Amino acid sequence: MDEFVKAFRHFITRDVIYVIGGSCIVVSFLYAFDRFHTADMPIAIQLFVAGVSYVLGYAAQEAFGLLRVTSTEHQPNPPSLVLWLFRRFTHKTWTPIDAATYESASATVAQRTSDIGDEALSRLDRIIVLKQVGTTMGACGAVSSVVVGMRALRSGDAFDVALSIGILAATVVLIAIAWVKRLDLSRVTVRLANLPKRDVQPKPADANAQD
Repeated sequence: MDEFVKAFRHFITRDVIYVIGGSCIVVSFLYAFDRFHTADMPIAIQLFVAGVSYVLGYAAQEAFGLLRVTSTEHQPNPPSLVLWLFRRFTHKTWTPIDAATYESASATVAQRTSDIGDEALSRLDRIIVLKQVGTTMGACGAVSSVVVGMRALRSGDAFDVALSIGILAATVVLIAIAWVKRLDLSRVTVRLANLPKRDVQPKPADANAQD
């Protein structure tokens, strides 16, 4: 039951990130075309917009994955820029991890949850969530910055220019976080897989037990 609850929580978290990311794209389009008159929007339309936001968030993430800008998969041979970012963010040196080693480590972690412990698994889950935030929000932010940037070019308004630059800056940071968390996830997964097994001590016999 606990495993089901954890899987359900991860599923919901991922989907909420898609909706938030897609909503950024929707809002940027509404702002770019002066269509913010949605105060009395019926609930059915709001649900439809939420669905569209989910699709846009997922599509943007996958599109950036196809373009190899971001990815949620293990990266055996990261480029020099990503390695530099990893050292700057984590203050650790990256040790190469081949694909077979990572797959084996992932399977081992999944089988040894009781040995690894809740605290370490919670940290691993947090890395996964942050990687998802970086990949999804980075992709959606890039799309939003382009849309708002088009409005800024059309209007020449200082606020629009500043807004597009701000979104672009946040996008760069999010993509950098996605790269770093992608490597950090691989590193932590392999480290947890190599933890020694816990010695389970037998429970002491009840002193009052009858022979």
